[in-house]
Amino acid sequence: MTVKPLEGQKALVTGGDSGIGAGLVIAFARAGAAVGINFHRNAIAADALAKTIRDEGGEVLLLKGDVAKEADVKRIFEKFNKTFGRIDILAANAGCAVYRRRHDAVSRLWRQRMTCAFATANDPPR
Repeated sequence: MTVKPLEGQKALVTGGDSGIGAGLVIAFARAGAAVGINFHRNAIAADALAKTIRDEGGEVLLLKGDVAKEADVKRIFEKFNKTFGRIDILAANAGCAVYRRRHDAVSRLWRQRMTCAFATANDPPR
């Protein structure tokens, strides 16, 4: 008998289509959680990962959206909650890349990265 410590849990992973995020998605699913994979651009990678999860008997939901945009974050949370009923685990993994040539853009870059990193927790759905 396989022990699934996250059986019945619902996990949302931002930036879940690649790298560390994809690793989290696989780990959560194999531990028994239903998972939401948020991705911004790479639908092919997200689809492939979702297929892997489904082939292993897991529940998965694809959630396209840019977590740097408040409207997208709201839609992601609403769709996740409509499908799974609640969020037990939130892995705010998505990164935001900003390219600047001037050194004086550092404070703007910092603010944008912090906004991106914490947008998912700003106004959690009820």
